[in-house]
Amino acid sequence: MEEAAQASATSYALTGGNKAKKGKQALQAQYTAGVDDGKSAQRARRFGNGHAQGGAQQWHRRQQDEPDSDDDFDLGSVVVVGTCTQLEKSYFRLTAAPSPSVVRSPAILAQALKQLVIMYRAGTVNYFYVCDQFKGMRQDCTVQHLRNELAVQVYEAHARCSLEYGDMAEFNQCQAQLAAMYGEGLSGCQAEFLAYRLLYHTV
Repeated sequence: MEEAAQASATSYALTGGNKAKKGKQALQAQYTAGVDDGKSAQRARRFGNGHAQGGAQQWHRRQQDEPDSDDDFDLGSVVVVGTCTQLEKSYFRLTAAPSPSVVRSPAILAQALKQLVIMYRAGTVNYFYVCDQFKGMRQDCTVQHLRNELAVQVYEAHARCSLEYGDMAEFNQCQAQLAAMYGEGLSGCQAEFLAYRLLYHTV
C-alpha cells in the first residue's frame, strides 16, 4: 500500500498536477450546476480555483477568513450519500448541494485518509497539498453528516499536520470540531488534544 501511495504521489508531481487540475474543474462544474452564473463568477474571482497553492503568507491569510463550514446553503437541510470512488479530491467551496457522485463514501474516505497520512509521513507531498486534501475530506464528512470515529480520525490527523506546520488557523478549526465530537461521546485521542489545548492557552 505504501509503495502504491508513493507511486501515486510521484506521478502527481511529474505531471505537474494537470490530471488533478482537470478533474477538479470537472467536479466544480457538477457542484455548481444550476447555480446563478453571476454569483458563481463572483465567487470565482474571490477564491480562484480553490487549490492549496501559493506562498505561506497568502495561504494563511485565506485560511483566517474561512470557518470550518463556509458554504452558501444550509448543510442541515440536505443529507448526501456519497458514491465517488476517487481517493484524491481537492477542496473547494460549495455553492449548491453536491451530487453524490462527487462525494466520497465513508469507506473511500477511510482509504483516502490512510493513503494521505502515508504520503505525508514519507515526505512525498507538501503541507499545502495535504491541507487541501484534508479540507476535502472534512467537507465530504460534513455534507454526509458523518459524526463518527472516522470523522474524528480525519480531524485529528489534520490537526496534527497543521500543528507540525504551524498553521494555527486550521488547527483551531479542527480543535473546535474535535471538542464538539468528544462532547458527543465519540472516542478518539482526547488526552492528546486536551494537552494541546492546555499548551496553546499557556504560551
